[in-house]
Amino acid sequence: MLIALVASVAWVAGGGAGVAHSQVIAGDGGAIDEAALFGAVAGIYGIDPALLGAIARVESSGNPVAVSPAGAEGLMQLMPATARRFGVRDPFDPVENVLGAARYLAYLSRRTDAEGARYHLPAVLAAYNAGEGAVVADEVPEAIPETRGYVRKVLLDYILDGGAIADGAGGGVGRRGAAETPRGAEARGRKSDRVESRAGSDLDLLEQMAELRHERAAAAAHRGTP
Repeated sequence: MLIALVASVAWVAGGGAGVAHSQVIAGDGGAIDEAALFGAVAGIYGIDPALLGAIARVESSGNPVAVSPAGAEGLMQLMPATARRFGVRDPFDPVENVLGAARYLAYLSRRTDAEGARYHLPAVLAAYNAGEGAVVADEVPEAIPETRGYVRKVLLDYILDGGAIADGAGGGVGRRGAAETPRGAEARGRKSDRVESRAGSDLDLLEQMAELRHERAAAAAHRGTP
């Protein structure tokens, strides 16, 4: 039922007529407007649609039938075990694939470190790429250069598409939302102090750039409000 509902929003009448700024991809029920698909799924799981788009572009270049050398499948490149775990029956159906990826990202975003603070987006992306067991203590693993490169690519695409890095609050992935628990918020403050005290990696810089972009967009929107 959920798959059909999302598909009904994303299907493009007439094989893509009237779609101006979105890629059109093939789905089981006809042509699918990629932006509409990301928007529909994002609304269900509290994920910024720009983040879903960035992941799809980096993972598969928007190819719904892509298969990686490691066996990851579909638009969002889900491993078969992950796809089954999050309810995906046909990984090459873009609607199912994006729904499964969103469920996985929502799950990863709820992870917390030993101090009770939710993971930053870079760590969520690292876990999506390398597996949740590869990420501990809200850190992108230094020992996996491929994953660090992947996180950089997704964050850059996300920034350029206008997305905003999440605070780690409970509003979903890549989107601001409800406040953390007091213990989690206190831990987040301590973690921010640690981040600011070190020299600062390129991932820290990307995170700061995305936050700045979000704040400037919010200020512009406020100025435009009557």
